Amino acid sequence: MSKSLRSLLKQRDFTLLLAGQFVSKLGSGINGIGLTLYVMKFENPILGLGTLMLLLHIPWLMFGPLAGTLADRYSKKSIIIMCDILRGIFGILLFYSNSLVGFYAIVLLITTLDVLFSPAVGSFLPFIVAKDELEEANSVYSASGEVARLIGPALGGTLVALLGTSSVFLINGISYILSGISETFICDKGISASQREKQSTLDDITEGIQYTKHHKRMGFIIIFFAFDSVALGGVPIAYLNFIRHDLMTSEALYGLFMTINGIGYLVGSLLVPRLQTTWTKLELMIKGTGVYGFFLVLFALFKFMPYNMLLFFLLGVVASLVNVSYSIFLQQEVAKDMIGRVYSLDMALSTITGMLSIILITLLGDRLSNTTLILLFAGITILISLYGQTKIEALEQETEDNS
Repeated sequence: MSKSLRSLLKQRDFTLLLAGQFVSKLGSGINGIGLTLYVMKFENPILGLGTLMLLLHIPWLMFGPLAGTLADRYSKKSIIIMCDILRGIFGILLFYSNSLVGFYAIVLLITTLDVLFSPAVGSFLPFIVAKDELEEANSVYSASGEVARLIGPALGGTLVALLGTSSVFLINGISYILSGISETFICDKGISASQREKQSTLDDITEGIQYTKHHKRMGFIIIFFAFDSVALGGVPIAYLNFIRHDLMTSEALYGLFMTINGIGYLVGSLLVPRLQTTWTKLELMIKGTGVYGFFLVLFALFKFMPYNMLLFFLLGVVASLVNVSYSIFLQQEVAKDMIGRVYSLDMALSTITGMLSIILITLLGDRLSNTTLILLFAGITILISLYGQTKIEALEQETEDNS
């Protein structure tokens, strides 16, 4: 264990947040398997997955900007604890739900709490660790989450096979409550805007937009990932259906696929600090997106279980490199008192474009095969990445000329 890692783990607040999120994400990994397997039992699995994913996106569009202003105005610790406890209660209610309407309604409520939770926890690390520790802290935090998520799907698939789908909803609810309890012991409240005059939510949102306008590189990256969500936002509908039905996997084997992807994500998160000595965060984000599209093409071309597992692992690695680098980029580039609003603006834009992708893939699902859908949207991803590389090079050159 490195000296810097030992130093991080000795910090009480960081360790408590890490432990709480490990338990929470373990439950989420189990729950994700239950949700997708539940809707894929429907007569039209593409429609079922599409409806589920829309319900997982709508609250981000409706409440995303508000969530960011709340995270900047109020105690991040209080928001995180409240959301975890309430998600736990609703998760347990999902276990007792016996109607499709009730199922979707509870999923919608849990996702709304996810919206409030994400900007608070996503902008909390800069308050509990020093700026020069952020890269290491993000890497450890992401790796911990992926360890939980890689265990969760394998365990979830096994539990569904042995006990039925509802069992995973109960376990997820309990995990959220345990996470919320552990987070009550965090000392730092994570309040960044307590000393300034509180403004209206609209003013806060406007400030977030203006902030990104004045930081061209940051604004471009946010727009880049919003467009990328048009290509990738709905792709899970196609590749999850591809794994379940085209490859004809059992519940346990489906869970194993998700675990393999999680292992890849874990490997990627551990590689970020090392790769950033060779490549910049921008290179990892922009070029990594293109590599992800390329691996999606390879994944969809053949139906051979070991081959598809290997590609799904590599997809996890690249997704992690991109996402962790993006998180570090935002945390290092954005001022502390603005990070919640910028984070929510980013989520809102990506949600809008992601929903368009979900609707499009759901509509095309009856006309095109899973393979064709994956190849089509992977190709769009590669083109977006190529454009992003040329644009960011121009922005970097402009920055050098002005300095």
